Amino acid sequence: MEEQVNNNLIFADGDKKFIASAAQSQERNIRVFNDTKKKAPEFIGDTVIMYPLKDVALPNLSQLPRIQVKSVDPLILYYNVVAQRGVKTLLCYNTCNTNRGASAKHGSQHIEAEIIRRSNLQRALNKVDNKLYPLKTGTMLKFNNVNIFKNSKYKYLPDSGFNVDLLGLVLPKSPDSITVGEYERYYRDSDKEITRKIIENVINLANIEQYNTIIFHEIGEESNGRHPRADFVEILEDAFRLSEAKNIFICMDKGGLDKDTIAKRDIYKFYCRNVDNVNPDNHSDCESLKSNESDKEDVLPIKRYKHLKKVFDKDGNMVTAKEVVDNEDSDEDFDDNKSIHYASSEEEN
Repeated sequence: MEEQVNNNLIFADGDKKFIASAAQSQERNIRVFNDTKKKAPEFIGDTVIMYPLKDVALPNLSQLPRIQVKSVDPLILYYNVVAQRGVKTLLCYNTCNTNRGASAKHGSQHIEAEIIRRSNLQRALNKVDNKLYPLKTGTMLKFNNVNIFKNSKYKYLPDSGFNVDLLGLVLPKSPDSITVGEYERYYRDSDKEITRKIIENVINLANIEQYNTIIFHEIGEESNGRHPRADFVEILEDAFRLSEAKNIFICMDKGGLDKDTIAKRDIYKFYCRNVDNVNPDNHSDCESLKSNESDKEDVLPIKRYKHLKKVFDKDGNMVTAKEVVDNEDSDEDFDDNKSIHYASSEEEN
């Protein structure tokens, strides 16, 4: 006789609700991916693969860029910078080094998968030879003119959306750290030096291509590969002294009130106070932006159960992820321009 498993002995009620919510978010991500895959325009921009890293030696500049820390969707921030200021902008993010597309078709929460669900980035990634994966540490993937045509609620944007220049980075994965005093530091000097070299190469590229603004989104903050923040912030500070860009944004996810999110904000706020060219009024930018109830669906609770083997359908029945992926006929209407959500000019300034 088959043994019956009592799930109550495995998960508490709170965890079961969390798993169900995470699985439903995963299912929605898959439906969005399928919709985007069918509607995404062809990628006609440039794709550049950079490896190995260069040895760069740039002189310190007399004036630092204006550095701001924001808790906001990086694509909304990009739109506001370009649309309101009309300046050449580069968005840097953690690219997935293990597979082309960051498992977006399986509902992944990776930042690259999120961009894929809202753009034609998957078509751009398809131009990268799959034999290069897994990507080596230090690899940089640059995509010019990726078309963003969905907003943070996965609604279609008017006028075909807008284009962004993306730079995907492969940093050392899960570098070992050691606590010195109150802060974490790199355990191995080699991890610190390769990370420093990557960031300096980003600055060098931005200088050569004359980017006015650089956005770093959660760089070094991958949930399964976070870098020791005290050392990483010092690397950023040193590299920014080499930058010819006028503005640099350190963009963070909104997060919540958990211990790790608070620690992350605290160390970046401390960094802000020690950068001469930062307006003191911008210290509040380290806090989450105010949002109404409709914004809550942007925060998808799947951090602790990222690699779920199964998901739930709308009726609460368990189905395999493959069944959802194979079912590309979505009954969900994503075409609703009334739900477009851009940050206001007050949020951006």
